[in-house]
Amino acid sequence: MLTKEIKTSMEQCSFCSMKQLESEFYMYRVTNMTRGRIQRSYVCKSCSDSHYGDEWYSITGYDETCEISNRGVVRKIENNRYYNITHVQNAGKQYVYLHKNGKMMTKNILSLMNRFLPKNSK
Repeated sequence: MLTKEIKTSMEQCSFCSMKQLESEFYMYRVTNMTRGRIQRSYVCKSCSDSHYGDEWYSITGYDETCEISNRGVVRKIENNRYYNITHVQNAGKQYVYLHKNGKMMTKNILSLMNRFLPKNSK
């Protein structure tokens, strides 16, 4: 009788270096590097709240289910996991790629914050 072996790997938080199972992390980031390499990073709940913001607001009108924090980080919710999709350009300009009606759009984080955050939380 063949049984499927479940692979459990211990990963560590990018900020506090706490080790736990990959499935128990709160925020994920997957980055496609050169030559086909993929870099994965993980963040625990306490580090996510202190670094990315603890108040999250829904971004509506786009194909993905996304939220923006009070500190200007955009996360995508996929398969019950949160993925950080914020990009930073060399000059410090933050942007995110969002899809609307199948077309990819580049959106500035500050304009998204002005549009979706309540006026008193900025």
